[in-house]
Amino acid sequence: MKNKVQLFLTVVIICCMKIQSQVTTDTLINLGKHKLHFKIIKGNSFPIIFEAGNGNDGSVWEPILQSIHKKTGATLITYDWAGLGKSEIDSTKISFKGEVEDLKKALKKMGYDKEYFLVAHSFGSFYTSEFNHINKGEIKGAVFIYASTPCMFTEDWTLKYKNNLSLKV
Repeated sequence: MKNKVQLFLTVVIICCMKIQSQVTTDTLINLGKHKLHFKIIKGNSFPIIFEAGNGNDGSVWEPILQSIHKKTGATLITYDWAGLGKSEIDSTKISFKGEVEDLKKALKKMGYDKEYFLVAHSFGSFYTSEFNHINKGEIKGAVFIYASTPCMFTEDWTLKYKNNLSLKV
């Protein structure tokens, strides 16, 4: 009986260790005038950063993260763009470059400042491309899903998009 109890406890401990390794950290990173929201599943290699498409926050990736983590063992990071999801916005400084620089600052604060693999969807491809440009040599690879490219955004499209924007108060 004693051996069965020890075996049972050993199995429970091993299962708990496996579950704990896949725990998601949910955090806000303070960047001074605003905070960005991140979810992180820690792994054994450089992080895979998931960039959502326009209007989506990081939660759009949740259905696939556990299976990717299980297969790769990599650290997985999702986040909400400034002003989306749980992230705040610095309304005094809004630009692609500024948002990408804020992402880099936040990643550095969390201890991720050297190597990255990027996954981008749709409009998030702009952020990913800019992140790659600013952080040359640190990007190990990237996957673009239904990527938006600069040639898609003509002056006419930009004007219509700008005119349809509305601030939520």
